[in-house]
Amino acid sequence: AFAVGADEASTTLRVPVVCDGVAPSLVLEPVARTTTEATITIRCQVDESAVVAVLDQSRSLSPNATEAFEVPLRPWRNRLEVRATDAAGNVGRAVVEVFREAPLTLAPKDSWPALDEAGAGPRKLILKPGTHVVSALIKGEVSIRAAAPGVVLESIPDKDVFELRGGVLRLEGLSIRARGLRERPVPEWQETVDSPTGLRIYEGEATVTSCTFESEGGDGISLAGERSRVTVDKCRFQDVHWTGVYVEQDATAQIRESRFERTNVGVWAHHRGSAELTGCMTSDHRQHGVFAQERGRLTLNDVTVKRATGTAFLAFGNAHLEAVKLRAEDSGCGLNVSKRSIGKIRDLTVKATKNNAVVVAGARVTLTGARIEQAGLTGVFLHTLASLKAKDLTVSGAKAFGIGLKKRSNLIANNVTVEGKQPEQQSVWTQLLIA
Repeated sequence: AFAVGADEASTTLRVPVVCDGVAPSLVLEPVARTTTEATITIRCQVDESAVVAVLDQSRSLSPNATEAFEVPLRPWRNRLEVRATDAAGNVGRAVVEVFREAPLTLAPKDSWPALDEAGAGPRKLILKPGTHVVSALIKGEVSIRAAAPGVVLESIPDKDVFELRGGVLRLEGLSIRARGLRERPVPEWQETVDSPTGLRIYEGEATVTSCTFESEGGDGISLAGERSRVTVDKCRFQDVHWTGVYVEQDATAQIRESRFERTNVGVWAHHRGSAELTGCMTSDHRQHGVFAQERGRLTLNDVTVKRATGTAFLAFGNAHLEAVKLRAEDSGCGLNVSKRSIGKIRDLTVKATKNNAVVVAGARVTLTGARIEQAGLTGVFLHTLASLKAKDLTVSGAKAFGIGLKKRSNLIANNVTVEGKQPEQQSVWTQLLIA
């Protein structure tokens, strides 16, 4: 009530006032959480007259009337807020989250999107030719491929290019370069420091097709843990400071029709890691071509190693090697199975080694169908309780001896032939020593 009038006279008026402090109730019809469409339809109702807005669209709605909004979606995650505003200015809100499965095309200078949202849905990146600088943590499902040849991904110095911590990653047609120092200080309490790697997998599954890997200070691909797997198809690993593909701690790698050149080690299965190679070629290694160690497991089919300074095929320390059609040329040693390891090899060719061509030391090997040519020392050397069961084995042109046995080793021979120009090259040298 209030007074109205002139001089001493006054009149009292009573005006009804409604105080509205309640926001409109906004009801949305359910929508799909994931779609491949470029738009989505949002249908909504309000319980009182209000203006409803989504993005840049707004319309007036009557109570209980249904209105439809056709809303565009960008690739990947979309968070859409629907607002209803009544005459008093009260605002009701509702949120719609939709994941659009669609490729996102990036030019070299574009900012990379976040790739570490687990459960965000499959994200697809298509990269234009050029050099992209990226060091990305990946979770969820991510696919990255080249739109055309010439896509180069370089890491931030001393960082991995990709780090996978859960989910699925697919790479196709990329040149991946990990940049970083070859030698870095190592704290006293550590044996090693992780060096920059092209793809490091802590957990998850990766598929890599038609990619090239280089690394200044680390590995091409490194994976560890029983939940880590990688499939490598038609890839090239070159100028990698450490190992092309390093597999450890129950991780598994399947490698097909790939090449490894100028690495320290081509493929290394370590600490219960498992690697399967088919139709692969490795060459010019500072140490070994294919290496299994400490219960590591190798399954090889049609694999060739050339010019390994150390050993072309090495199984050491309770390792397991099963192979068909191996070729070793111009290496320090062709095949070495040692320290309680087990080897089962069929169709082996070793040519022109600098040292012993085949070494079995404290291990058990079955060898079927092998030809050893031009060994720098002994063709086949058994050492320290070694056991070799050989069938259809030919040793030719060894500089020292065809076959040598030492320290209570055992040879079970079936159709074994030793050929050579010198008398000692045609002999089986046996020296039984007590360790």
